[in-house]
Amino acid sequence: MKNPHSTLKLVSRKAWRLVSNPIFPVLTVAGNFLIAAGAFALFYFEHEINPTVKSPLDALWWAVSTVSTVGYGDVTPITPHGRVAGIVLMILGTALFWSYTALFADALLSDEMSDLESELRQIDKRLRKLNVAEDHSSEVATLVRELQRQVRDLSTHKK
Repeated sequence: MKNPHSTLKLVSRKAWRLVSNPIFPVLTVAGNFLIAAGAFALFYFEHEINPTVKSPLDALWWAVSTVSTVGYGDVTPITPHGRVAGIVLMILGTALFWSYTALFADALLSDEMSDLESELRQIDKRLRKLNVAEDHSSEVATLVRELQRQVRDLSTHKK
């Protein structure tokens, strides 16, 4: 079992990588603004018309469930303006969550990708040494060249 201290250190490093990404605060502010604007729009257009929108909290509840794509359905816009606000929230909310997902994936996998790139460079370097040392007409040299090609393909494919 892993040492809890090393696990905490790893999680802390990955969390720091996430929040220190310059795109993270931009997405966070944009997402909060999107939710606030959607809640305001729904409340403005529907608070005296829609019986499920009695307070700003009802509108906020709707905006968060819409942006997060949960969409409970307990609050549903009934005016054309409210429905347009819902459409905008659905589209922009989905794009927002895709962006957050990409940031999380980058924070979680970037160390592993760097390690893999380093390993590929080391393998390529060893294969080049073997290729120089071996007779180019031998089966070993042919195999080494094929492995070098595969390493190059892997390196260029991942980019």
